[in-house]
Amino acid sequence: MMQAAADTPIQRASIDQLTFAELESLVEEIQERRMRSQTMYQEALAAKAAIKEKKDRDLYQKRLTQIEKKLDSVNKACDIIAKYMNEVKLLRMTVGDLA
Repeated sequence: MMQAAADTPIQRASIDQLTFAELESLVEEIQERRMRSQTMYQEALAAKAAIKEKKDRDLYQKRLTQIEKKLDSVNKACDIIAKYMNEVKLLRMTVGDLA
């Protein structure tokens, strides 16, 4: 911002002491600062969303892996149950108690 003759860091000029060009410059600076702040805020929101999306994606993959492992366990258990059922059928036939 351009400083008027009466505008110093210690003794600031009042708005009515600034020229029209200085007022325009002041307004532009304020708008630029606001836009920089807004941009930084939007970037922070995007970064936060990206982190959450990555965490969600990681959790999704973890749950799929857990489901796959549990399904393997269930399949193994079903195979064992089928094996036992066949043994029971054979034993029933052996003892003559097939219903």
